[in-house]
Amino acid sequence: MDRRTKELCEIACRSNGRVLEFIPEDQRTKELCEIACRSNGRALEFIPEIYRTKELCEIACRNDGDTLVYVPGDYRTKELCEIACRNDGCVLIYVPENYRTKELYEIACSNYGHALRYIPEDQRTAKLCEIACQNDGSALIHVPEIYRTEKFCKIACMSTGYALIYVPEIHRTKELCEIACRNDGDALEYVPGDYRTKELCEIACRNDGNALIYVPKDILTPEFKEKLYSMDKSKANHLGDEYIKRFIKEFNL
Repeated sequence: MDRRTKELCEIACRSNGRVLEFIPEDQRTKELCEIACRSNGRALEFIPEIYRTKELCEIACRNDGDTLVYVPGDYRTKELCEIACRNDGCVLIYVPENYRTKELYEIACSNYGHALRYIPEDQRTAKLCEIACQNDGSALIHVPEIYRTEKFCKIACMSTGYALIYVPEIHRTKELCEIACRNDGDALEYVPGDYRTKELCEIACRNDGNALIYVPKDILTPEFKEKLYSMDKSKANHLGDEYIKRFIKEFNL
């Protein structure tokens, strides 16, 4: 006996709309489909065509921008694409060419920096690149070389320290490396040797214990170990087994 009653299906869809996939299609009523899409926009994938209306598509996209991929072409209006991009900029890739305006690009990049990669390079303006890097510094990888200035690199590293990997060598200053390591300890991997000082290594390891693997051996002294072990337990817990073993080996614990 099928125990998937109308009431049970509603409870399940209110919890996670995508369970609609496991409900027999003849039980997917208009009401149930709306409940599912309000709970999880991606439930739109399992909505019968007859109920996949413009209104339901909007409900789904307001809940989860990624849902745009399941919206029929006729319903991908300029307004709906904007709703979706405000929710999740990565859906820019599904926006029809005639709706890809400068304003929409800014909306997409403001909440998903890597949306910059879906924009033609000749349309990646300085303003757009700045918006993208403020949202996610690692979007610097998609910034044209002409805009990878000291200013842009600083914006990127202040947002995401790991963005240091995409910073041209000429802009990897002592100041920028410190900004990056305070933001993301693993950025220590991309710090030039001359700037990988004891102080900077300590900053990086206090941010993320895993940065220990990038600390030069001559800095791994007992004194450094004591300072590192005095960090918050929450940070110390970031030390993986591989790095703890290195600690034991280096300090003969």
